[in-house]
Amino acid sequence: MERFVVEFIENGIAKCETQNKSFKEIEISLLPQGVKSGDILAFDNEKYMILNEETDVEKQKMLDLQSRLFGKKK
Repeated sequence: MERFVVEFIENGIAKCETQNKSFKEIEISLLPQGVKSGDILAFDNEKYMILNEETDVEKQKMLDLQSRLFGKKK
């Protein structure tokens, strides 16, 4: 199963980072409805799916990092 992170979507194309840190462009029509930047996708059995739990975990990691970097100073 291949995995991708959606970096951004523009002009009907999703620019996605692969597991080996290269990039792949995927037509938005091939992706699940509602896909957005930051979503983690898997390609299995000839279809793409959003990995919601993994996406949520990664988003929380980013929020935690932002909080540590830009949090209130004491």
